Amino acid sequence: MALWLLSVLIGVLAGVLTPAAWWVLQWASVGLTGGIDGSVSRPGFSFAIGLPFGVAAAIFAFFLATRAFRSADGFTYFISDLHFQDGRRKLRYSLSHGVATVLLVLGKGVVGIEGFCMEALSATGSWLGTRFSLSANQTRTLAACGATAAIAAVLGQPTAAFLFVIELLYGWGSFSFAVGTYAVAAFVAASLSQSLTSPTGIFNSVFGSDAGLAAAIRTESFELTIQTALFCVLVVSIAAGLLGAFAIWVHRKTDQELHRLFDPRKARDMTSSALALRLGLWAAVTAVALAQAPQVVGAGTDLLHDSLSQGYLLWMAALAMLLRILLGAITYSVIGSMGLILPALVAGGLLGSCVAQVA
Repeated sequence: MALWLLSVLIGVLAGVLTPAAWWVLQWASVGLTGGIDGSVSRPGFSFAIGLPFGVAAAIFAFFLATRAFRSADGFTYFISDLHFQDGRRKLRYSLSHGVATVLLVLGKGVVGIEGFCMEALSATGSWLGTRFSLSANQTRTLAACGATAAIAAVLGQPTAAFLFVIELLYGWGSFSFAVGTYAVAAFVAASLSQSLTSPTGIFNSVFGSDAGLAAAIRTESFELTIQTALFCVLVVSIAAGLLGAFAIWVHRKTDQELHRLFDPRKARDMTSSALALRLGLWAAVTAVALAQAPQVVGAGTDLLHDSLSQGYLLWMAALAMLLRILLGAITYSVIGSMGLILPALVAGGLLGSCVAQVA
């Protein structure tokens, strides 16, 4: 019974934390950039240079203070903690990388806020399991509940979040008889997040428009014909699969090459000098993109909403999609953030615009 009650608690925390984190980011970014996503007008040169390099310096100073360097990505450590640490996540690593993800979002990195939520909530689930002296399998289950609830709260889709985590865990040989708790946490998180971010929700009523979160997880209703549905299944789904495989290859290849270039000794954890070089590369590339094409940097929720509602010209959609994949790979190589889902959705929306133009 304690396991199920704690899974509900994790769902509640996820449903509140996700929109709250989004509003905090909005407030912080308004003073810096006028919004989380890039505006149409190009920013000044000093701003385009200062923002990403300032964020890079803040991340580096933060990691120096916490000594939370690690060489692998967030998903690898998540699976490793569930497999080899009995679900007991190291709070210092999880929270440090979650905070770094938030800073990358503020610095116009192509990364999703779900990276912070997954790190924070999976670590919270792990802490609750330890705090209530639960078994290793139950602690492992609560950590997985945290990741599931985080995704569900961001997407507003509990079924998708449930299946994603099930596939992620079972693909690595992890098994739990309490997968029902994943579904409970996901349903509670998605329901609460949707309620808070709806046009009549508490957050919008008190603080005003969320400037992107609701747009990221809902759009205008539309009519889907049988022909369109078949076209999506036969063409768009295949194209999306190929795009996903390409994006994964780019992310892995970029991370491997930077690791080989900056970590020649293949250290167990990333060295401070290697992190500084990766942050410098990310800041330089992001500064150029922010100065020349501010629309393609940042969270990308405006791009996603526009691609769903009005579409883009073929060359614009294709260029934005490729640039965001490249920028996302460089951002991912910095700390291996788990914030890959929203950028993938944006890329998928742009791909749909490309297919629509061709068709």
